[in-house]
Amino acid sequence: MMINKEQLKELDIQLILEVESELQRAKERFPEKLNSLHEGYAIISEEFDEFWDEIKKKEKDRDFFKLKTEGIHVIAMMIRTLQDLVI
Repeated sequence: MMINKEQLKELDIQLILEVESELQRAKERFPEKLNSLHEGYAIISEEFDEFWDEIKKKEKDRDFFKLKTEGIHVIAMMIRTLQDLVI
């Protein structure tokens, strides 16, 4: 099944919306800004480890919903770190 440009654009928009939703959820759950880049790194690293755990599984055993979810968490926490400490 081929995905056309319009469908791909819609998938991109959906992914961006999911990242934004996760970022807002994290800010509501943990409203205090991150204290340091080291703290940001630790959070990103933890989320990436969960993403990596799913990648390391045999393809037939991977949970692609979990893979997507953890990938979104990584992206959201990278954005949060930049927003809180860099920008």
